[in-house]
Amino acid sequence: MEINMYSVSADMDASDLHTAAMPYGQAKFMYDRWKADPEVFNVIMYRHEGDKKIMLGPSEV
Repeated sequence: MEINMYSVSADMDASDLHTAAMPYGQAKFMYDRWKADPEVFNVIMYRHEGDKKIMLGPSEV
């Protein structure tokens, strides 16, 4: 699965962001930055399925 963007939410931790496309260190950095200032980091995580963009929840990553 190709993950194009990443998102964090209150019920996630850095390990939820760890994917083949995003090494744990990068996920941890992004998570820590989000925790410090959620308004700075607010993007959506999705995967492509044909021409559709399917939004993902933490358990799907």
